Amino acid sequence: MNGLRLKPKNEAALVSWMLKKPRLPYLVRLPLPLSPELHVTAGDFVRAGQKIADSQDPSGIPLFASVFGRVQKISPWVEIQSEDRDEAILPQERPGWQALSAPELISLFRDRGLRELDDQAFALHEIVGRSGPRSVLIINACESEPYVTSDYALVMSHAPEILKGAEILRRAYGAKKLVITLQQEGREAAELLKSKIYFLKWDHAEVRVLPSVYPQDMLHPLVRAVTGKDLLPQRREALRSGRSRNDPWLDRDLLEDAEAALHDAATAFAVYEAVVMQKPFYERALTVAGECVIEPKNLWIPLGLSAGDALKACRGLMREPAVVVLNGPLRGRTLTEYETPLGAGDRALLALPKELVASGPEEACTRCGKCAEVCPAGIFPVFIAEAAGKGLTQEAESWGAGLCFHCGSCTYSCPSRLPLDERVLQAEELLFPAR
Repeated sequence: MNGLRLKPKNEAALVSWMLKKPRLPYLVRLPLPLSPELHVTAGDFVRAGQKIADSQDPSGIPLFASVFGRVQKISPWVEIQSEDRDEAILPQERPGWQALSAPELISLFRDRGLRELDDQAFALHEIVGRSGPRSVLIINACESEPYVTSDYALVMSHAPEILKGAEILRRAYGAKKLVITLQQEGREAAELLKSKIYFLKWDHAEVRVLPSVYPQDMLHPLVRAVTGKDLLPQRREALRSGRSRNDPWLDRDLLEDAEAALHDAATAFAVYEAVVMQKPFYERALTVAGECVIEPKNLWIPLGLSAGDALKACRGLMREPAVVVLNGPLRGRTLTEYETPLGAGDRALLALPKELVASGPEEACTRCGKCAEVCPAGIFPVFIAEAAGKGLTQEAESWGAGLCFHCGSCTYSCPSRLPLDERVLQAEELLFPAR
């Protein structure tokens, strides 16, 4: 696979792979679910794990308090002022969880507020419920973006629990095979998982160590590596038939063609906690890193914690960052304020210095070919952008428009600082207008 060979930059966050629990924050802010049915009012005391709102929408999920404290305000967020006391509803093992049917598991995913723990954070019961049976379940523990190590730390800390959660997901899909993927930097975690699988005598499970190439952790290269199935032609056909490029379900629905299901390792752990230990989803692993952070580490955070409080848990900043990014530096989103609450889809918080942030005006393309050289889809981003800009839609399609899954490798590699990923997206919207 083409792609970027990036320096991991993860040494500082992995001085210890143990997940550190930060001091309880002063305030957490949690978004209300779709069509909320409130279970609390302002002034009520709540415990971590207590249901504070349900959703009357079938695609919605309940909301649970992530700290012990007093509800300060409701609308459009539920704001809870922490009492600086770690008081939660204690998990306890669910009797007979091994015998639960697929419909019962899907119902539990909703009841416990589970989401897929990637940047889209879909409700888990929606993903599994609309998917139908699959042949193979892929659990993704690859982290190809620099700095990000939260999944690695989670596997090293909770390998048996992740395997149990993965097995529950496999049963929910009726899949025959379970494949757990890691990259070469995660070899220790891979060996740990292999040893656990050996003692469990699971013939249906395997661990695959994939090359350390960005964007190995994204859906298309990951499915291609595991199943040998290239889903990009089907992606272009879907766009040709009128499917919107901005449809969040577009790429995930294509998994049906590979008879595969794909979930993050953090999701498997959350499934274990929900199904086996009856614990609702209200906290997750987060990497806090970057050259501007005094003490980078992996944290176990309550949802709704502010970005500023997460940085304080790592002793703050040693200098003013040029940019603060949620998730990876290539695909993440830039934060404009430290009060931003962290949510289910946030796996990393990075404070990066100015010397690592591309700056300067755009320049003319030099035809160096780097964008095509690193493109994992094997297309020609700059030619697509130029053809679309001239209205040459057929030429743009011949250069690969519609096959791009927007990893940002081309923009990152361009010495002329051209926003190629953005321009390819504009070309696709011109070429494949949603009907």
